[in-house]
Amino acid sequence: MEENDGIRGRARKPQGATADESVAIDAGDDASLLKHTQEEDDDKKTTASTTLSTLQSVLNWWESLRLHFGDGLLLQIFFVYFTQGIRSTLCSLGTSYYLNETLALPPAQSEALRGTAAIPWIVKPIYGMLSDSVPIWGTRRKSYLLIFSAISAMAYLALSVPGLITTYHGALVALVVASLGIAFCDVVIDGKVVEAARSEKEDMAGNLQTLSWLSLSIGSVLGSMVSGFTLNTFGPLGVFFISALGPICVMFISIRLPEESYRFHGNQGFVDTVVTQCKILAQVVVDPICWRPMTWIFISNALPPSIGEAMFSFKTNELHFTKSFLGFISTVGSLTLLGTTAMYNAYFRDMPFRTMFLRIQIASALVCFAEYVLVARWNVAFGVSDRFFIFGDEILSDVVARLKHMPSLVLCAKICPPGIEGTMFALLMSIYNFSWSAASYGGSWLCTYLHISKADFSGLPSAVVVRGVAKVVPIFLLFMVPATTSIHSAALGSTALNSKSKDDDLESGRRGDDDVDPDMESDEVRLLKQEEETVQMQRQN
Repeated sequence: MEENDGIRGRARKPQGATADESVAIDAGDDASLLKHTQEEDDDKKTTASTTLSTLQSVLNWWESLRLHFGDGLLLQIFFVYFTQGIRSTLCSLGTSYYLNETLALPPAQSEALRGTAAIPWIVKPIYGMLSDSVPIWGTRRKSYLLIFSAISAMAYLALSVPGLITTYHGALVALVVASLGIAFCDVVIDGKVVEAARSEKEDMAGNLQTLSWLSLSIGSVLGSMVSGFTLNTFGPLGVFFISALGPICVMFISIRLPEESYRFHGNQGFVDTVVTQCKILAQVVVDPICWRPMTWIFISNALPPSIGEAMFSFKTNELHFTKSFLGFISTVGSLTLLGTTAMYNAYFRDMPFRTMFLRIQIASALVCFAEYVLVARWNVAFGVSDRFFIFGDEILSDVVARLKHMPSLVLCAKICPPGIEGTMFALLMSIYNFSWSAASYGGSWLCTYLHISKADFSGLPSAVVVRGVAKVVPIFLLFMVPATTSIHSAALGSTALNSKSKDDDLESGRRGDDDVDPDMESDEVRLLKQEEETVQMQRQN
């Protein structure tokens, strides 16, 4: 058996070997060592070459986007979604400290304020109809970006001024206004992306969506990385000041970007447009293909009460976690979300919706049990430190939340019928956002009922149990979710387009447009009608 001579792992010469044999052994060892060194050098060269190739591909991708869409639009998209990423991490953590320390609000009030501040995200379809139908200063996009980016920037700047906003209602108004500005800019920039994509090939349109998600991810990760340092150095008010920089950048970029003057052609105004869209949506929503999965998604999100602010108070006041540590946890969570998105696309994308949601709901309930272990202090009894336990718990929570978020978005997209995809998806996202506000209001009531305060967390274990049980209840309603990954929404599109066609015919008749044949159907409508019989048979089965 060979022994090691302590030099670079080389084998020691066996005892009793002759001189020639020793020379042969040394020569063989040197050749093996040289070969190993060459392999290491080749690996390093390959790694460097791959890195340079990847960097060159990214630069070529960016240059292609600049060539097709121009710097102005790309910067608008980047800063709008970058601001949303900052808001989801840095601003969110800063808001929690602002409500908990600066305003000294109890968890129940903080949770209710959070739910109310999210209301502007619930009515996003109205923003789209408004920007499409009512131009300001002759433009439909630029003017709204200027106005609402300025509104959100002023709201954040007001929150950053020491002693200016010191009451619950003042903070509520400022946070609602800030959310309104960011939500409206989100809708407007989505409209600009759609308009730009229509004139380009499909792959270039997809690149704009990639830029949107990339900007959001960069903002989220960067906001998490600097959150601890920013809070320690500048406090929550400094966080609000930094959050105002994104909307300010959008505002100045929008000022310099030209936009063609737009005049609305037609007799339908904003109110008529809203009425028409509501009629079409009402006919679609009542179909079981649509309302059953939509109802399940709402119940699964809204039924478990949100106790995030109570848990935040517990971590800061009871466990005495520092701003730096919570910022580090936020960073890990943001990176985990990126990895979980890739994991979903690789392993769970083709899983049937019902199976996927069943596993996710069970996992969510188990995560709640892990939270119970923390708030009941069982981890201390087993010798597990709070920091170590919360680190693993946060990672699991983020993974489970993302794995539920991704199929929820896919399901919402698949039940949108052809012809009104944009409006229908905006409605579904509004309902999706409203479910989180409802969960916040439920959590506020639960914290009040259990007398949870910053000085008394005795009712927090019970709140966690209620939340865990509420996560199990939607499992018994999974029959409302499709058992497969394929959903036929063609019949819904036929109904919607027929309704829209009738409204257009009536409008044409009022204008005296005799050249329009009311019996003429578009190819899309005829195709949808052909699929409608198949869908009806599937429903009966």
